[in-house]
Amino acid sequence: MTVMPAISRNSPIPLYRQIERLLARAIDGGDLGEGSMLSELDLARRFAVSRVTTRQALTELERKGRVVRVQGKGTFVTERRKLEPQSALTSFSENMRALGKEPSYRTLGVSRVPANPGVATALGLEPGDHVVRIERLLFADGTEMALMRAFLPRWVYERDQRPWTAERLDGSSFYVILEEELGIALWKAQETVEAVEAGAEAEFLDLARDALLLSVHRRTWDRGSRIVEYTNLLYRADLYRYQVELFRSPEERIG
Repeated sequence: MTVMPAISRNSPIPLYRQIERLLARAIDGGDLGEGSMLSELDLARRFAVSRVTTRQALTELERKGRVVRVQGKGTFVTERRKLEPQSALTSFSENMRALGKEPSYRTLGVSRVPANPGVATALGLEPGDHVVRIERLLFADGTEMALMRAFLPRWVYERDQRPWTAERLDGSSFYVILEEELGIALWKAQETVEAVEAGAEAEFLDLARDALLLSVHRRTWDRGSRIVEYTNLLYRADLYRYQVELFRSPEERIG
């Protein structure tokens, strides 16, 4: 077992939750690699707690897909779940299915709101112009993967308002609605990526407030060079890895 910090018995955070977080960090940091075995008894001795407590910690890790229990063999660290988009413009559902995962969605809200300065700039609008704000949770095989906040300009929303209900969004890919139902030909997207603490978003993704999220800001254009959407995707950093392919042209020279 790799050396890990001690738990605090004076903390308001339950002991099993502290152990779960320490193990998750060890997995994320590579100290506990894929296939590493985790023993309830060894963990109980390491943290000076009962096996009931370590069993709770492992149950939470199993529920989140971080470990797997094999009957008669033990509990093992699973392969890090990851989403690795390439240079193609693909949707969340397309990426998940490419990884053999089943995507699903739960809509948290759909509303018309005045665009704040940041959203207005991203969509090429004036502050205060009305946009449609869509917030929903994205799942992979039933596990919370990301929190999505999308903003649509009026021309997209007013093209057909019927798809933009919680009932419809719960059962459909965002890009399927844009392309197949609204007939919008998507062309390209621009993304920026940064790491942020979960903070108030933690409750949506079943994380601690100090857990890290990968915040992806995306603007998408159609083939008429109109901005179709501005979306912020907050991915769980423990389940998501971002990959980019870079190419060098033959004309480039080292200077």
